[in-house]
Amino acid sequence: LHGAGNAAIVRQVAAEFAVPLVVAAAFALPLAALLVQQYLGDFVERASPLVGLVLPLAVASALAIFIVALSGLRHVRQALALQPIEALG
Repeated sequence: LHGAGNAAIVRQVAAEFAVPLVVAAAFALPLAALLVQQYLGDFVERASPLVGLVLPLAVASALAIFIVALSGLRHVRQALALQPIEALG
């Protein structure tokens, strides 16, 4: 972060937060979809795939992205507020 501009700091923090989020989503979303399908398959009355599967996964994904964005924003604010002399001390 020493000598980096604000945009470079934001890009770096976003990249550091985005990679774990994408990896987690790549593993968790298909697994969650499979488990939900297995669970809902035992019921006599069926929910549509949109309401029973896609909508809950989309809401959970949006919530996870929102939480990651808030935590990333916190780190960006701390990095932008840090003076170079403080980082060296």
